Amino acid sequence: MKRITFLLLFVASSFLYTSCSDDEKQEPLITFTGVLNLIKIEANIPNINYDKGQITWTVNTDKKTITIKNTVDNYVGVLAIFANNHSGTYSYTIEKENNFEYLIVEGKKGVMNYTNEGLEIDYGLAVDDVRYTFKR
Repeated sequence: MKRITFLLLFVASSFLYTSCSDDEKQEPLITFTGVLNLIKIEANIPNINYDKGQITWTVNTDKKTITIKNTVDNYVGVLAIFANNHSGTYSYTIEKENNFEYLIVEGKKGVMNYTNEGLEIDYGLAVDDVRYTFKR
């Protein structure tokens, strides 16, 4: 009788153990909506780090716009465009291609990578462009 009880407990515990999976994909802590804080720009020049709130992107998914508020960079005489993180409102689209999401703003196409820490948008760091890192 002890063997049968032990066997049943073993089978039941094995079933419970295998039904739990560590492989389940966790949802990212950040999504592409609301206010995103730009905290790092990586490029082929020295990386630039920012404090939360210095450069924010407010994403409106209904209107498909990104409003950039840049409180630290002074762009006197520089063309006011998205690529310069110039304050303003910009239209965007998101395309899915080969299991990747691409953010497209003013012709710039960047791969969106959601991480446990935040969001990265890579516009081609490997080919002399930039990668942005965001946190909430």
